Amino acid sequence: MGRPTHELKILTECQINALTGSMLGDGGLYKQKEHTNPKLVIHRTLKDKEYLEYEASIFKEFTAPRFENGVGKYTKLDERYNKYYSVWKYETVDTPSFSSYHKYWYPNGQKEVPNDLKLNGQIVAHWICDDGWVGKNKVDYRFQIDISTDGFTKDEVYFLSKLMSDRYNENIFVQPWTRKGTGKKYYKLRAYDSACRAIIVDVDDHFKMKRKRLWDNPISRYYTNPPERQIERNNITAQKKIIMDDFLKAGVDTLYSELSDRMQFKTDAGLSRWLKPLIEKNIIYTFYDRVNKIPLTIKFK
Repeated sequence: MGRPTHELKILTECQINALTGSMLGDGGLYKQKEHTNPKLVIHRTLKDKEYLEYEASIFKEFTAPRFENGVGKYTKLDERYNKYYSVWKYETVDTPSFSSYHKYWYPNGQKEVPNDLKLNGQIVAHWICDDGWVGKNKVDYRFQIDISTDGFTKDEVYFLSKLMSDRYNENIFVQPWTRKGTGKKYYKLRAYDSACRAIIVDVDDHFKMKRKRLWDNPISRYYTNPPERQIERNNITAQKKIIMDDFLKAGVDTLYSELSDRMQFKTDAGLSRWLKPLIEKNIIYTFYDRVNKIPLTIKFK
């Protein structure tokens, strides 16, 4: 492998993308002391050794000497549950090559989502491999993707939701959840169906974690060639988005039933799912008939 470089070296585009995805997920840049250079450290569950070896290959010229012969097996404390687990570990040498990225991600000593963060397919692929869950939504050709963001604040998660929604022109929702045992509240990202397909097309070439590639199933791979029924549903969803965008641009309070009819929802629950992220972002609120528990008016804040 050769001697690892402690000297300043400009990272390649592939390395920057992999590092960014890892920082959104399981990776960390750590300093032994305040004035030392940082090193990259990544932990993986025992079943993901092969993927960690792939990550290590990206940063091979920075690999710490004790990992030159491969990733190592260690015991790690999971502070969320106060339990120790066996994990695979990889780390680099301390190097000034990571110094600017440490400042970028740890401006106040703790990891923060940079407010000028930009995403691309490789970054999102690494992020989902780290902290994503890819599952089938009832049938083989419908997906759901959840991305855990436990280490970030509520505002940071909503910022990431907007980044993802803008990139894929789809609704990427923020899903609150409470950890059992501690009662602590967290937020994660969630994508359904058409949003999942947009993500999959973007990350496919960069996605190297085999166990999460559920879309490789021949029944599921129609995301690049959807059947007529799905094309029709996508067109209906696209039309709903246009109506919602027009409503938001106008900024005029309206009757709940009127907007529901325009978007051709059969129940209040259909429109409610579209309004939920807007309510959570304090853009709008709904006025209810408290006696009959019926939404009456949508008002802008």
